[in-house]
Amino acid sequence: MDAVVPHVYVQALVRGTALLPCDLTPSLKNDSILLVVWYKDDHTPIYR
Repeated sequence: MDAVVPHVYVQALVRGTALLPCDLTPSLKNDSILLVVWYKDDHTPIYR
């Protein structure tokens, strides 16, 4: 089940830095995060 997370607008200038918010608190005890993906324009995944 996917969590509902509010959208936050983040912007950086060319060659600038943007801090992308990410709550990695597991929803279940002893659970862990396997993958974090951010999207540009709601459909282009950005990986780092």
